[in-house]
Amino acid sequence: MGVWSPLLGTIFGAPRPACDLEDRGDELILRVDMPGVRKEDIEVEVTETSVKVRAEAPKAEGRYVFRERPTSYFRVVELPEEVKPSEAKASYRDGVLEVTLPKARPRGKAVRLKIE
Repeated sequence: MGVWSPLLGTIFGAPRPACDLEDRGDELILRVDMPGVRKEDIEVEVTETSVKVRAEAPKAEGRYVFRERPTSYFRVVELPEEVKPSEAKASYRDGVLEVTLPKARPRGKAVRLKIE
């Protein structure tokens, strides 16, 4: 993870949501906790080496005595290896964003070479 990634949530004024990054061999799966937002309010940007997630819930009406639940989220996750951004997919269910990231070069697969 890059040295600035832990600070980005504070810099942009949005809390860093909890996340998990799972390696399934030929793809990475990123899960990000983002309760209280609609999928229409979530933005996901994928590059070969990182995923940026941003969300902002609609402004709630009312007069609060205090408010602890976040209404916006921001997180940049640096990936341990390159992925194919054009093949990435995202879904959102039960407050959890799941991003599937096919690896650019899956590990562990043998390549047969032609002898010249």
